[in-house]
Amino acid sequence: MNPKYAHSASVLEFQKIIELLAQEASSPLGREKAFLVEPLKSAEFCRDSFKLTDEIKEYNAYNGAIPLENLRDLRDPLDRARRESLLREDELYHFLLLSQLVVRLQSIREKLPRAKYPRLRALLSSLVRPSSLLEEFPHYLEEPGQIKENATPRLAEIIAKKKRIYARIHEILSRMISSPLVSSALQERIITTRDGRYVLLIRSEMRKAIKGIVHDRSSTGATLYIEPLSVLPLNNELKELEIEEKEEKERILRHLTGLIKQESESLSVDLSILAELDFAQAKAHLAERFSAIAPEIVLPGESLVLRNAYHPLLLEEKRKKPSFVPVPLNLELPPGVKGVIITGPNMGGKTVVLKSVGLLTLMALSGLEIPASPGTRIPFYPQIIADIGEEQSIEFSLSSFASHIRFYQLAVENADSETLVLFDEFGSSTDPDEGAALAQAIAEYVVDKGATLIITTHLGRLKSLPSQRKDFVNAGMEFDEEKLKPTYRLLMGQPGRSWAFQIAERLGLTRSVLEKAKRALPGDSARLDIISDELAKKLRAVEEYEQALKEKENRLERDREFLASLIRANEAKSKELEKARQEFAEKKEQILEEFLKKEKRRIVEEIKRQREKVEEPEKIASEAEKTISKKIKRLAELRELAKSQNVINVQKGDYVYIKSVRRYGEVIEGTDKNGYARVIVDGVKMRIHTSFIERAGKPQQDRVKTGRIIYERKELPIMLDFRGLTMAEVKRKLIPYIDQATAQNLESFVIIHGQGKGRLGDKVRAYLKEETRVETFRAGETNEGGDGVTIVKLKVKKG
Repeated sequence: MNPKYAHSASVLEFQKIIELLAQEASSPLGREKAFLVEPLKSAEFCRDSFKLTDEIKEYNAYNGAIPLENLRDLRDPLDRARRESLLREDELYHFLLLSQLVVRLQSIREKLPRAKYPRLRALLSSLVRPSSLLEEFPHYLEEPGQIKENATPRLAEIIAKKKRIYARIHEILSRMISSPLVSSALQERIITTRDGRYVLLIRSEMRKAIKGIVHDRSSTGATLYIEPLSVLPLNNELKELEIEEKEEKERILRHLTGLIKQESESLSVDLSILAELDFAQAKAHLAERFSAIAPEIVLPGESLVLRNAYHPLLLEEKRKKPSFVPVPLNLELPPGVKGVIITGPNMGGKTVVLKSVGLLTLMALSGLEIPASPGTRIPFYPQIIADIGEEQSIEFSLSSFASHIRFYQLAVENADSETLVLFDEFGSSTDPDEGAALAQAIAEYVVDKGATLIITTHLGRLKSLPSQRKDFVNAGMEFDEEKLKPTYRLLMGQPGRSWAFQIAERLGLTRSVLEKAKRALPGDSARLDIISDELAKKLRAVEEYEQALKEKENRLERDREFLASLIRANEAKSKELEKARQEFAEKKEQILEEFLKKEKRRIVEEIKRQREKVEEPEKIASEAEKTISKKIKRLAELRELAKSQNVINVQKGDYVYIKSVRRYGEVIEGTDKNGYARVIVDGVKMRIHTSFIERAGKPQQDRVKTGRIIYERKELPIMLDFRGLTMAEVKRKLIPYIDQATAQNLESFVIIHGQGKGRLGDKVRAYLKEETRVETFRAGETNEGGDGVTIVKLKVKKG
């Protein structure tokens, strides 16, 4: 701490504010910077600190705190890495977290508006991304700070072997525990380790029940830790693997430590920037804790102004005890005034006022926002001299008065326009008359040097200074005459009273003694008290009048603001209506344009569909001709084959079963000399070689009964033409067709839908996919009509 502030900081309890600030930091780095806080070198530095604090407060209000929870002080491991000392797994993992934090903060920076967060952006811009750590470390390390089992193929192999051996050891020892011979010798039925080797707990008296090596004995001597010989080789192998694992992990740690060394410069910069960021956020958190604002920092010669200011430690008291209500401090030095004389009763709050002025000034000069209202102005004082409280010193043989004189002399020697002087109980601890004369002389000297002087005193002589000099002003602590209790409110412009007689009377001091004391009081003092009371009443009346005026002004301002808001709302509504009208007009045009486009597409598709109706039959006919040619060729081949087949002699009127189509038919012309017969099937006449048919009895007339009504079964066509139909029309035809086809046990049929761009075929197939009575379906082959047809196979009832 700068010597010009050190003693003042001590008596003003600045260290307690520092401790609160340190509590708000997220890391040791931020706390370290907090404990180094002291007044800054210039007013500009103070303003910069306030602006950064406000930017962070603004960011936190909308986004939450800047994430610094994982920040660690890694300066020591960084120094060791530079010296090529092997770092631990957890230390390396924290460097990975640091690198990831840098990336996250750089991402936050990119999203910050440049105009709104210039200082926060500038701070985050200084971060350096440690690329090699980000690329390499995730392959080797995992939470909570250890090397991954599969960090390298070699390590993965070693660990896998260890697990297999452990399983074998556990299996052998478990069997031993379960065996009658060993179980009777066990102290406990558990498997444990000694010196990294798996052992059993055997009772000492049963030592010979198991062959093995004794590794340890319990403190009582009742239990032996024995490694059975049956697991000795496995334990040896496990130990060797542990050595290999350690060596492989050390190799990994050496590699990662080397990367830290390579990135040491950038990591050092990042740690420094993150410490500054943590410290800055701690200041923002402290400001939020106190509902603090950034005061205006002005030149030392300008007036000190505190508006609705609070002593921070009193606010902390309120946090602990909500019923406690601190009183705000309002202190303003009028133009040209350098000295303030605060008087009032004991325990009335004079010292708290003095400490509040000093502590809030120290905080502001240190770049910390203070609990006050806008309009607060604090001159940048390069020096604060404070004498508050009794500081007797046995070591230096100093009495209270001698201690005070030290600081009076310090003020006399160093007072100038850049000095704030705070004296509590000024002129006390000696003869009142001599003390008053000495205090007046010192006060006038210090103010003549240009210093700002604020004192508390009970000496009536000092109250008269403002009547003699325009650069002094009285201020008194308000006192409630009815309750005989202090209100702790500072009243500028009037002296305070001690109210000693009134308090003594209320507390029961004998009246005759009080009367005698009043008579002994010098006449000037009595008259001064009367004048002070009258002045206080007039000042209160003026304050009440000013307060009434202020309330009227506030009401008028609220009314003006309300009217302005109505006007703004009306203008905004008008703009919204105009915007809505424009959007409606644009939307109307858009909808109309889309409708016309859709209608155009629909007409084009309809034309194409109609064209396909004309073109498709020609295509199908052409494909049918090709199919017929192939069939004729196949029939010629089969004709020769038929000669070697059994020819069936059938007569007109016989009933047969055609195997190729799985249908029944009636013979209309019997078997000829070539083995062919003419048969009618489903109304279709065909000439077929009798090797493809079988004799069948006369089939019963198919009937489907529904209630009492009997319906003759109709023969179904095996080809459906849906071209030109909508999907709804297709369903109206297809669903009843499938009903009848299923009832007649029809195995398959063909749907013609064409290949138009409307893709009726896709919709038909989508429907068939959901139809539970359809077993399969497929597009036609080239000779069957191609993608313009769908061949449907139905589920046929067995039996």
